[in-house]
Amino acid sequence: MDNGWVKIHRKILDWEWFDKAEMVKLLIMFVCKANIEDKEWQGMVVRRGQFITSLDKLSAESGFSKQKIRTCLKRFENTKEITIKSTNKYTIVTICNYESYQISEDSNQHAEQHSNNIQTTNQQQQLKNIRTKEIYKESSTIVEPKKKISLTLTENLEKRNKSFYESLVSYIETYGKEMIRAFYDYWSEPNRSYTKMRCELERTWDLGRRLTTWSNRDKKNINIKSNGTEHKQQQQQERANEILELNRKLSESDGSIR
Repeated sequence: MDNGWVKIHRKILDWEWFDKAEMVKLLIMFVCKANIEDKEWQGMVVRRGQFITSLDKLSAESGFSKQKIRTCLKRFENTKEITIKSTNKYTIVTICNYESYQISEDSNQHAEQHSNNIQTTNQQQQLKNIRTKEIYKESSTIVEPKKKISLTLTENLEKRNKSFYESLVSYIETYGKEMIRAFYDYWSEPNRSYTKMRCELERTWDLGRRLTTWSNRDKKNINIKSNGTEHKQQQQQERANEILELNRKLSESDGSIR
């Protein structure tokens, strides 16, 4: 086993995440970081094909934000490239099918390469480096025109949701926290596909006018409730008066019989 080498099959070109430069970079980084043999670490065994890391460490090593790292890890898990086991101190990443990324000294493929007088180890390393750079370059070329829309639908929705929330802050003094919160909860509700909020599905949207309408509706509801309560109290009082009057008449009637 050549400890300095990993292999990437040409089928990576058909990989569903190949057009995501960040996914290609992280895949290669993970394979290179994984243990080539079982090792002891702080009283536990980290197996071949595993490595210890953390969100902060991956962000620092890759140059990607923590949110992007989370998104990529979720993609890897969903397509079963890796499995993840996290604690409050560290994360163990396991490369699925790790052996497929390794080069065996006695494999038939390796023997054929030697029999056909292919490049020396140094030359192979150079070619490997060139190919890796080409992968990054090709991936970047594909992704760059779509840089502004490279975020997932969920990430885009979260950003717009936060922007919508921040746009309401200046109205708290006018309408109060309770009303603003109810307004936000209603109009920020996402559709089934989690691509748009309720407010984005409206044909027109004027935040100031919408808040005014909402406030007037609340006041009307309060008045209706208040009037309903007063009417109910009035009915109860009238009923009580009727009972008192009936008792009085019964008392008078009893007196006349005696």
